[in-house]
Amino acid sequence: MIVHSKTALASFALLLSITVAAQTAPNGSPQEYKAELSVPFGVSQGRLIAAGDQLVFFDDSKPGASLVIARSNLDNLTSDGVTVTAQLRTPIQDSGGDRTQLSFRLPDASAANAVAAWFNQRPASAPNVASDNEKSYPAHHKKKFVHDTSGRLIVGRTGVAYESVDDVNDSRRWENKDIKELKLKSPYQLDLVPFTGDSYTFSLEGSGMDTAAYQQLVDRVTRSRASK
Repeated sequence: MIVHSKTALASFALLLSITVAAQTAPNGSPQEYKAELSVPFGVSQGRLIAAGDQLVFFDDSKPGASLVIARSNLDNLTSDGVTVTAQLRTPIQDSGGDRTQLSFRLPDASAANAVAAWFNQRPASAPNVASDNEKSYPAHHKKKFVHDTSGRLIVGRTGVAYESVDDVNDSRRWENKDIKELKLKSPYQLDLVPFTGDSYTFSLEGSGMDTAAYQQLVDRVTRSRASK
């Protein structure tokens, strides 16, 4: 959603305050940070607000150009230093035209990581998707001598996938039976060694992977070997 009309400014401000207040109750206080949105030939100064099922960029200089993005329209959201990158499922229109990627600069890395963690958390009102036991983690693929890539680590019932948002050639999928070794060195680092192909070391963001989720993954991999 993007608000264009200047005459709608007062209504938008009211809508924003109501939306944030409504989303606060089940999910705790909304997160609000000063932020810069990259736009063609410059940046827009404003505030980035993560609340409930919505990510809001309130443009301080041009409130009519403020953005409200539904969580369901976020295909991915990652942090890298002080930068948050949002990849959209469907384009959103702003002064630069139709865009499927938005880049925000926040005050510090902790603020950027907090917004990424918000994206990774399932809202309290969302249904419990337990049928396929799929979990998703914002992640970086740590690589020697070259830049890391960013994306999401997806752990499902039948295997594991890494979907890179900045280097499609670095994306990989492994069935459980194809995984030789797993090692969770901390909630924020997972090593995966396949029987064939390169090993991957993932740096996880947000709350990371807990021991219960890791043990569930190990059990699936172990069972897949026994069924060969």
